[in-house]
Amino acid sequence: MAQNVTGNGHDTLASIFKQLLKAYEYLESSDLATSDPGYQAKVAQCIPEAEKAVHKVNLLHLFSDNEDIDEVTTSSLKFILLPALLGYFTMKQIEGERSEIVQKGKAYFKDFMRLCSLYKLTSVRLDQNDEEDEEGPSNSNKSRESSLQEMANQRQSKIERYKEQKRIIAELKELRTHVEKSHVEEEVERKYYMLLLKHWINTVIDEYENIKFELQILEQRPNMAHCHQRQPKEPSQKKSFRPFIITKDQLQKKVLGAGYPSLPTLTIEEFYDQKIKEGTLQIPTGQSLHDWAVEPEKKANDADQKEAEDDEKEDADDPEALAKARAWDDWKDDIRRGDGNRNNMG
Repeated sequence: MAQNVTGNGHDTLASIFKQLLKAYEYLESSDLATSDPGYQAKVAQCIPEAEKAVHKVNLLHLFSDNEDIDEVTTSSLKFILLPALLGYFTMKQIEGERSEIVQKGKAYFKDFMRLCSLYKLTSVRLDQNDEEDEEGPSNSNKSRESSLQEMANQRQSKIERYKEQKRIIAELKELRTHVEKSHVEEEVERKYYMLLLKHWINTVIDEYENIKFELQILEQRPNMAHCHQRQPKEPSQKKSFRPFIITKDQLQKKVLGAGYPSLPTLTIEEFYDQKIKEGTLQIPTGQSLHDWAVEPEKKANDADQKEAEDDEKEDADDPEALAKARAWDDWKDDIRRGDGNRNNMG
């Protein structure tokens, strides 16, 4: 059974944990860029403190592999979070070899999830996912249908985690006012840290997917550098070409004709500027195809978030959402598939 520790050792560990949690909340809510010197100074300060706290937990033997979560004292429960916090601070570093940093963060997150799995707080095993990735194509006799089904299941799990995270964050916010009081009931404090553990489990699962993706990119970087070192071919002579031109005036187009080099012309940029000044052309806002091309995950994340929010509205009996859903069902009942303009058919 884990040791129930009181005294200076435990008090010091509790104070370190409190400072680490405050630092995490500061970095999460900060408007500073990750590369900002002040941000990085905070990260550099937290990493050795988190390492010291993890070392103290090991020395005090606070956790054991032959006990249940109910046997862990409420005062020790929060220390299960230490490897996750250490992984978070590690991943925020920008100085040093990136592949080494990511591997360290990955190891800390796996240690946290292993401990949570040991106490049956989660059934997710990150190392099992790694084994499946290492087997790779040689063991991939899966059909296309099963692969698509797996992707659909992953997407559904992500949506469910998003909904659960929103609920957990709301409960944590409510309970925190009680936990921060000088005298708090043990039952309330225990519920708060159990919720905080669940919140971090969901966070680490999502972060672990990002880590695997980043490691794949880092592994491909040497090959990309080798390709760039090859002698480039001599550029072939290319004929110069005129940009697209637009006649300045409709009257000139009628009198003189369009598209001749001797006519006054506008470049595409000048044409857009003119139309914007006239108010006949709107500057597009929001997510563009270029944005989705730069961040391919963002489109899928936005779609998942929208679907989750729509489900929440329906679950909460939102009048507008229910009316919209019923109108859509009625439309599908009245309009059969294939109805419409059939004039162009043979």
